[in-house]
Amino acid sequence: MTVVNSGDQKVLDAQVWVNQTYGAFAGYEPTPENGRTGWPVMRSLILGLQIELGITNIVPTFGPSTEDRVRSLGAINPGWDANGDIVRIIQFALFCKGYWGGNTYGTWDTGTTSSLVALRTNMGLPDGISGPNAILLPPEVFKCLLNMDAYTVISGGTDKIRSIQRWLNGGYWSRPAFDIGPCDGIYSRSVQQSLMVALQYELGIAAPNGNFGPALSARLR
Repeated sequence: MTVVNSGDQKVLDAQVWVNQTYGAFAGYEPTPENGRTGWPVMRSLILGLQIELGITNIVPTFGPSTEDRVRSLGAINPGWDANGDIVRIIQFALFCKGYWGGNTYGTWDTGTTSSLVALRTNMGLPDGISGPNAILLPPEVFKCLLNMDAYTVISGGTDKIRSIQRWLNGGYWSRPAFDIGPCDGIYSRSVQQSLMVALQYELGIAAPNGNFGPALSARLR
C-alpha cells in the first residue's frame, strides 16, 4: 500500500474526500490530510454521515439521533447501494480501522462485506449474514465503525481479557443499555461498565445504567 507523508494512502483518500465533499456545510470540521488515522478523520466521517442522513445540526458524535437515522435506512446488508456516499463513508471507516474497505470507492463489493464480517467477529458478535433476520451493519455496529476502539489485542493487552470483552459484547450487544466495547485485551473502565450493565440485566434491573447503586446492592443481597 502506498504511504504518503508517513501515513496511509487509503486514509489520505478518506481525508481528502470527506473534506472536499462536506467542507462547505455549516458545522463541518475538516480533518488534517496527512494519511494518519485517528479521531479527527473519524469525527469528520461522522459529520459527513449526519449530512447524508439529513441531520441539520451536525455534531461530531454518533449519538441517538444518528442511530435513529441509520435505523431508518433499513437493513444494511451485503451489496447495499441506496446511497453511494454512505457506502464510501463505510469503506473509508474500514480503511481507517485497518480493514480493507473495498476495491472501488462508493461501490459495495465482497471485500466490504468480508471486512465487516471480520470486524463483527473480532467484536465477538455473530457474523451478521447468517440467519433469516441477520443485519450486517445495524446502528450499534455502525457506531463502532466510526470510533477508534480496537478489536484485536494491543500492546499491554491479553487474550484472556479480550475473551471477556468479546463474551460481553456477544451476549449483550443488542440490549438497549449496553454499548459494544473494545476488544483490545486491556482491562479498562469500559470493561467494568460492561460487566456492571450485564450484571444488572442478569439480576432483572429494569433500567441498567452501569452504576453500583441501591437497586443492584439489594438484588445482590
